[in-house]
Amino acid sequence: MKSLKLFLLIFSLFITASVSAQDASGEGQLYGKEFPEGVQTVTLTELFANPETYNGQEVVVTASIVDVCQKAGCWITFMEGDKEIRVKTDHNFVLPKDSFNQTATVNGVFAIKEISEKMAKHFNEDAKNKKDVSNIVGPQKVYEIKATGIVLTNDGTESSNKTKTKDANNVSE
Repeated sequence: MKSLKLFLLIFSLFITASVSAQDASGEGQLYGKEFPEGVQTVTLTELFANPETYNGQEVVVTASIVDVCQKAGCWITFMEGDKEIRVKTDHNFVLPKDSFNQTATVNGVFAIKEISEKMAKHFNEDAKNKKDVSNIVGPQKVYEIKATGIVLTNDGTESSNKTKTKDANNVSE
């Protein structure tokens, strides 16, 4: 019983600390961890123009969300022209499934990867904006950011809230 009380106390303190966290601007909602200072901020244009330069580097990027995993909220995508970046949370936290068309500021490690046709089709199945599956053939070169934190803002389309932290552990697909 004493262990349970100690666990509940520690858990309560963790939740309280998480809910009180705010980003530098005081706007938006933080999911995951707060952004560390000194991380390089880049644009989608810079990432797409020089992906090898940023491969394996921690970056901060801001863009409009064009798709969200509808199964678990565990990834979002950004696009510029015909190029896409998938931002994955690895289920360390999840995002609202209706967060497309919001602006997201992401902190994480950028990577150039190759995924299997099966994995590409899996992502397509979980997407809100599905692609023609006949165009998903063979291994796919993709850009990904493994996010440690994401701040969502409403772009002024709705009244924005002061930052609150959301952190969901043990989420599974």
